[in-house]
Amino acid sequence: MARHLQLRSPVIERPLTEWGTIAAELAGCQIRFVQGARWHHRVIEAGSDGPPLLMYHGIGGHAETFARNVRTLAEHFHVYAVDARFHGFSSKDGFDASRMYDDLADGVIDLIDALGYHSVFFEGESMGAQLGVNLALHHPERFDRMILNAGFYLNRPDRDDFAPATRGNSDLGKLSALAVMEPTTENVRNRLRWLVSDPDRMTSDMVSVRRKIYSDPEVNQALRRIFDPDSGTFVRHLYDLSYTHEDMKAWTPKTLVLWGEHNPGNGPEFGEYWADVIGAEFYAFADAGHWPQWEKPDEFNAVVTQFLTS
Repeated sequence: MARHLQLRSPVIERPLTEWGTIAAELAGCQIRFVQGARWHHRVIEAGSDGPPLLMYHGIGGHAETFARNVRTLAEHFHVYAVDARFHGFSSKDGFDASRMYDDLADGVIDLIDALGYHSVFFEGESMGAQLGVNLALHHPERFDRMILNAGFYLNRPDRDDFAPATRGNSDLGKLSALAVMEPTTENVRNRLRWLVSDPDRMTSDMVSVRRKIYSDPEVNQALRRIFDPDSGTFVRHLYDLSYTHEDMKAWTPKTLVLWGEHNPGNGPEFGEYWADVIGAEFYAFADAGHWPQWEKPDEFNAVVTQFLTS
């Protein structure tokens, strides 16, 4: 199986009650729009001379996903937490469900070029991790190292005997549709609580930020195209695509796969399997769900820093 990353020093996770609001944690960061050759990209940026690190959120998300990570990681890297194409306040034109990940990848390359880099570090969470798979297979020369957090939903494993997840995901489609169709505080909170192992870890502040973003007419229209809530299925087009083991033989970026112990849908054994397939290292966060960067931010920041600087 995949080699497990071992932290050189133990991490004492500070109580989550000691973390500030999103605005407080991002104090000193720059929020700006980067105009690429084809699209504009909203980024939360910090850091100066370190190597570039681009961070991409999950489906329906936005750059604030990494509010507890940007400033700490900026001590070592020039960090860009990004609103992916079709999400947040980045460009939303040209959506085609049948080629969503190719289009997302084109957006990443457009941003890298606009920032003036040849290659970067990449970290992706959920949809962002699956985006990383596309990028690694189609644009490997643009990525020095990759960190993929709980993705690989589109691939066909050659086994089906993975240990069951401790949490299911059967209600994800309903929660997502409600949050998009009616972005009330309750609906958005319920969707965000799906991401964490303990619902109390999802703050009212994050709920407020996401509700504000989802209530923007242009953002909401784009999310309706992505989630297609009227169809009664949860982003079916995202699951129709697949990579094979033969495809994965082309993998070249040095990679770390992350997983939460209580990730809904697929447990850590599934993540470790895919880390082994692509020759990646693997790290599992105890007592965390789909958002270890939010639930275990000190440990997450230490893991990311060690992998990218080793």
